[in-house]
Amino acid sequence: MDQPKQRDADRSRAAILDAAETLFAEHGFDAVTMAQVGAAAGVSRGTPGYFFGTKEALYRVVVERAAATLRILAETLRARDGDTRRTPAERVQETVDAFLALLTSRTSLVKLIDRENGIVSGEPHAEALRDALDGLGDQRDNVALVALSMCWFPVSHPGAARLLGVDPTAPGFAQVWRDQILAAVQVVAPAPMTPRPDPIPRLQAPAPVVDREDVLTPADPVPVSQADTAAVAQALDDDQGDEPKKKKKKKKKKG
Repeated sequence: MDQPKQRDADRSRAAILDAAETLFAEHGFDAVTMAQVGAAAGVSRGTPGYFFGTKEALYRVVVERAAATLRILAETLRARDGDTRRTPAERVQETVDAFLALLTSRTSLVKLIDRENGIVSGEPHAEALRDALDGLGDQRDNVALVALSMCWFPVSHPGAARLLGVDPTAPGFAQVWRDQILAAVQVVAPAPMTPRPDPIPRLQAPAPVVDREDVLTPADPVPVSQADTAAVAQALDDDQGDEPKKKKKKKKKKG
């Protein structure tokens, strides 16, 4: 006799959490009442308080559940890595597929994580992708950052995404967008590194120096600073100083 009552209680609790997640994500903590949560969950207005006590306690449980969902996703993907030997490309593809599927099916989770303020320590969405891609080695953080940006932003800011030509609510969005993400992370076939052009322009050597006057006033001048001119002049002085100096003969005075 106790089992049916427990199942009913579990269903009511889950319905309250689902309804609260949607309402808190859409309207924020302050704008939502416990009576609204009860009505959205299909239970009496006092039932949310019976299960969770205060609105603050309910909100905390809702946020913690959303963060836990992301962690469970990462743990599930990592467990699969232990069971099968997959290439880095296969690992990234499965992670992106699973992450996109979660975000597009539970957009309230995305909005809630964006709204939450200090209830959950760390960054659960970033940590989930980082942990799921742990086997990529040095590529892990870069791939996780690109994947997080491209998965999260369209769902978190659908209006801005549509303005830029991407509709996260369109049929087939996850499949099409997943291909764009995989191309961006370039795990399957990384683009070859091309040498960058020398950022320092190479100056053409000036014409041979004939004498000091030519250096100071050349026929085809190259742009040089006063410091460069002084250095050249000093170098010429040093060269001349290396030559043996001719001793001047002293004139004998006539007695």
